[in-house]
Amino acid sequence: MNRAAHLEYWGARNGIVMGMNHRTHLGRAAIPWVWLGMIVFAVTATAAPKPEYGSLSTAVNTTALEPGKSAIVAIVFDVKEGFHTQSHVPIKSDYIAFEASLEPNAAMTIHDPIYPKGEDHTYSYGKLNVYTGRVTVYVPIDVKSDATPGEIKLTGKVKYQACDDKACYLPTSQKFEIVTKVAAAGEKIEANKPELFKDYEQAVKEQRSSPASAPSTTPPDGRSRAAGPSGDAGWGSWFSKPWFVWPITAILVLMALGMFGLFTFRLPLGVYTIDPRHDTYAGNFLFGILTAILSTPCTAPLFPGLLAWAVLQAKSGGRVVGVGVITMVGVGMALPYLLLSAFPEVARRIPRTGAWSELVKQMMGFLILGVAAYFAGQQILPGNQFMWAVFVVAVAGGIFLIVRTAKLMPRARPILIASIMALGVSWGSFSLARTLNKPAAISWIHYSDQPLADARAQNRLALVKFT
Repeated sequence: MNRAAHLEYWGARNGIVMGMNHRTHLGRAAIPWVWLGMIVFAVTATAAPKPEYGSLSTAVNTTALEPGKSAIVAIVFDVKEGFHTQSHVPIKSDYIAFEASLEPNAAMTIHDPIYPKGEDHTYSYGKLNVYTGRVTVYVPIDVKSDATPGEIKLTGKVKYQACDDKACYLPTSQKFEIVTKVAAAGEKIEANKPELFKDYEQAVKEQRSSPASAPSTTPPDGRSRAAGPSGDAGWGSWFSKPWFVWPITAILVLMALGMFGLFTFRLPLGVYTIDPRHDTYAGNFLFGILTAILSTPCTAPLFPGLLAWAVLQAKSGGRVVGVGVITMVGVGMALPYLLLSAFPEVARRIPRTGAWSELVKQMMGFLILGVAAYFAGQQILPGNQFMWAVFVVAVAGGIFLIVRTAKLMPRARPILIASIMALGVSWGSFSLARTLNKPAAISWIHYSDQPLADARAQNRLALVKFT
């Protein structure tokens, strides 16, 4: 018996479907549906407007800039009602700080911005130091004595992360442009919008009296986090970082394309010909190792990250959690063999390699592609609209399932079963996307005494929510 024949015999005798090693025309049939889903997702992402959680305005404290003199730029950001942003000095170093900046300009020297103090608030996810309402940042500038008279443009941007009382959203930025002028000799200069600059001196005193300190290393929500690449960012927070999410998404898309048959990954044939005995402890142990090796094409992209997380948990004192998670991975891999050993009749009914097992593999590809859409959608689409990307993948997978079933078994009953399954998955994902994106029934505002007093004066019902 040659090596290839032994491979087929070993796989059939053990009831193992090795679909990753068989390229068929069925895999190519899935590719158009994958591209259709990706195109629809891309169009949806491109059409989605960039979310803005506040309005931005700017001003200079004088009607013109006088050469050789100082001036002040006010950058005013009005946070939308119901939202807040992290302050410039957030309570933890891996939180996104509020930043306002002016681009360098040859006609002036730009000094460090002067930020207002944040306020401590406690939300459902913990205590934060935040900005709410109007945020005014002052930027002192010194106009050079040789600045050329005439119109001048100052540009800059504000970067922040907005949150409501339930969740935080992707960090974003808003750009601004200030058009002013450098005054000519003898030109009259007057104060501009003095109400914006009345608190400037007080802001300077506060910043001098309370220099920014290092953020606390204790999470405000009380949850333990393992150290990550930055020293304090845990595994959970990595999924909010584009540098982590996009590679994971690319890996998932590649895995899905492999499941669709676009390419194959082959281990050396010698690995498949190993046949350990099943009636000894050593044989079962070796068989478990072999199973882990055979699962490499599916587990290799994600398991190292999980293993690293478990190691970090152990280093931070969570040895039981780290070891427990890795143990559960092994239990999950071994459970099918345990069940099939306990119920051998079920093992005999498992389909061998062929068209139907290939279809099952391709549907798993749609499942992986749905996970990729979930991660990518959160980076591109605002709010909970990422679930619509998952819905697109579910619909594409459902259509593919019906079409392939009709070709493999053109009878009413199989097609009906496939249609019910496709409809169930599509409707479920549609319902979830619609529920997550449903407008809030109540427009909440942050509590203060004045709105409550106004409601009482107008004899209106006021609902106060405590969290």
